[in-house]
Amino acid sequence: MKVGTISNNYPPETLGGAEIYAKALADEISKKQEEFAFAGRYNIWEYMPKYDLSVYKEDYWVYRLGLASMNLDYKAVNNFFDPVVGLVARNIFKKERPDVLHFHNLAGLSVAPLLATHSKVKKVMTLHDFWIVCPKNTLLRKDASLCNDILKCLGCDVRIKASFIPVPLWLRHKVVSGVLKGVDHIISPSKSLKNIVEGFTDLKIEHIPNGLMIDDYMRIQREEQDTQNVLMLGAILPHKGAYVLLDAFRKIHLLDNSLRLTLAGVTSEWDRIKNYMRANRLEDVVEMVGWFNSEKKKLQLLEKADVFVQPSIWYENNPLTVIEAMASGLPVVGSGIGGIPEMVENGRTGFLSKAGDSRELGEKILRLAQDRRLRESLGRAGREKAEKTYDIRKHASKIMKVYESL
Repeated sequence: MKVGTISNNYPPETLGGAEIYAKALADEISKKQEEFAFAGRYNIWEYMPKYDLSVYKEDYWVYRLGLASMNLDYKAVNNFFDPVVGLVARNIFKKERPDVLHFHNLAGLSVAPLLATHSKVKKVMTLHDFWIVCPKNTLLRKDASLCNDILKCLGCDVRIKASFIPVPLWLRHKVVSGVLKGVDHIISPSKSLKNIVEGFTDLKIEHIPNGLMIDDYMRIQREEQDTQNVLMLGAILPHKGAYVLLDAFRKIHLLDNSLRLTLAGVTSEWDRIKNYMRANRLEDVVEMVGWFNSEKKKLQLLEKADVFVQPSIWYENNPLTVIEAMASGLPVVGSGIGGIPEMVENGRTGFLSKAGDSRELGEKILRLAQDRRLRESLGRAGREKAEKTYDIRKHASKIMKVYESL
């Protein structure tokens, strides 16, 4: 069997956890089956893509198509349908002749590769966010409220730009959902995402949690420190709850000034966060670590942390950062929204707090920071759950059964 992995981006460059997962799965599948990957490679400093194709060999062939910021612009028609991407994909598929194509995030690549497949090729898709029903991926309006009617996105001012006339949102939704009807098997890593997308469409979706190569995280050991370190890892953005966490830490700092906060990852909010820290005298207790592309650096951050926080205000799916934190033995404080409650068992592997409630979030963080035995107990339970539920080897076996069933 030959399997093709299709993802809008691919490590070493990443936009989020979806690409990390896609490669981890492809690497595991390639140990027993033929494999190749097709993904974008984004020059965010240019608006117009060059569509230059690079090919290199790892354990399998990887094809990377040169795209640009236009492809990531949810108001650009190329974000959800780019015919050039489709033509390139068709040529690659003719050359590789896959039996199964496994699609991941398509924002940027668009649905064109789905349309470029031969009718005999079986198609599997893993959903990682709400892109197939929401151009912004998040189901959040401009005022950060949760959207419950995707065809009335006036609060987001969504107008898809095409060459000559705007594409109405209902047409985008019809095109994307129509194309997905040709997919043989759709997977959602969280029950939350599955239920919401099924509510907006007539698609049938199977729930299978994501997996990750967790061995390096499982080996992390911690030593007692003079200060307790709180870590937020990943995209440091408003919908991820960055400002909710900063507000919680402002209140925590008034009660216990021994705590330290690290915000590590990509952000477009650097200046605004710096101003917030300065205004609230948090510069000495909050460390900003910018974008990094090093597994070693990530492991070091997790090793130094005592508490991990996922304070999202949107319907998170199955965030890999939570899997990484649990596997490394950290208790997790997460928002009780989306797929997070499916991962964090309140009182057993961490604590849940109401999304957007900085007071409750701060109370949960403070409780863990001041109780070492509780941290260790919840951390051990989280590590056990990660080993049982999120090991990529066990996960890949489940995915292989999906392929074989088709």
